Amino acid sequence: MSDDDKKIQEVKDLFDLAEKEIKAAERVGSGLGIPAINELRYAGHHVLEYMTSKDIDGLERAKNHILRARYDAAEAPIILILKKLEDFQKEFSSAIITEDISEYVVQTMQLERIKNEIGEISPENRERYVEEIRPHVAQLTEIHAHWMAAAPEINKRRRQERRKLWMNLLGVLLTLIGVIVGLATWLVPR
Repeated sequence: MSDDDKKIQEVKDLFDLAEKEIKAAERVGSGLGIPAINELRYAGHHVLEYMTSKDIDGLERAKNHILRARYDAAEAPIILILKKLEDFQKEFSSAIITEDISEYVVQTMQLERIKNEIGEISPENRERYVEEIRPHVAQLTEIHAHWMAAAPEINKRRRQERRKLWMNLLGVLLTLIGVIVGLATWLVPR
């Protein structure tokens, strides 16, 4: 196998890997793979340049676009899931979540640890970045699924608590009205 054939095989192998990673990103959220798909399109353009001109730099440029596609496919799900988890925490900040998610405190600590670990991964080496970030996608997806499964129960309890509060307020109001009417009848001469 010639050097050119080895480089073509390397580009093909990376391309195949990037395709799988883009499909995984798409499973997390529709449209997440679009930037990565665009990078693969650019890579294809450079491969065609190489094929028509035998300019070996075309393969190197294609490889760089594929690495960028892998990076985009790895990072997009992380950004989306972190945003959804942050939204959950804001939406339910006043709720007692641990009644429905007993592991909530542990998972929140795990979430913070994951965010710190992701922040420490250097994006300079894209191949290494993709490999190091991949396990975090699975962990965040699991936390997100757990929290989303509990959300309807948390909302149900919040509605019950609001209803109970309104009933208590209504009871206090009716009691006050009763006391006022009672005092008025007692104090008004007949």
